[in-house]
Amino acid sequence: MKVISYLRGIILSASLASATSRTSPPAGALVVNSNASSGQYKTVSAAVKALSTSSTSAQSIFIYPGTYSEQVAIPALKGLLTIYGSTTDTSSYTSNSVTITNGASQASGLTDDGTGTLRAETSAGFKLYNVNLANSYGSGSQALALSSNAGNQGFYGCKFTGYQDTVMAETGYSLFAKSYISGNTDFIFGQHGQTWLDGVDIRVDPTSLGYVT
Repeated sequence: MKVISYLRGIILSASLASATSRTSPPAGALVVNSNASSGQYKTVSAAVKALSTSSTSAQSIFIYPGTYSEQVAIPALKGLLTIYGSTTDTSSYTSNSVTITNGASQASGLTDDGTGTLRAETSAGFKLYNVNLANSYGSGSQALALSSNAGNQGFYGCKFTGYQDTVMAETGYSLFAKSYISGNTDFIFGQHGQTWLDGVDIRVDPTSLGYVT
């Protein structure tokens, strides 16, 4: 509970103190832009690969508006990582302009974790702000938008959409605040994690029953 309270304090104070717009990168951030110019990255994965895995200093990534069709795997890091999506209103998910999406599922032989649009494996401390994560596979097989598979992770003003297994908070501590999660089958789940949901809009397709496990 102390860790959850700590995460909650950090992520809420950072966002609520400046609930305005964030349309340009903070100083020192790696920049992702689908129309990349010099010094920028065309994909989120490319920016993640450019991160230092040995530095204990905080690192950040800023993503310009667009839809990025890819799977992003964040490796173990020794320092804090923050990823910011461009938005005109940092206080919630409603004005998000960045979407990362993929359509992988267990039907193609992947593990549940392996289907994730974002696979956050770092436990040093990871925060995601104002980014939409989607898995477009649909019904019939497990298909994650997010695999939170480590500890000390926070998600603020994000939108997670899928059908089965949308959000997996498998291990460690995680916080979801002022966000949106939708799905149908076991769409918020995990086996060993401890998760705090604060002001989260949870939606189920009105044509069917929904399950949270």
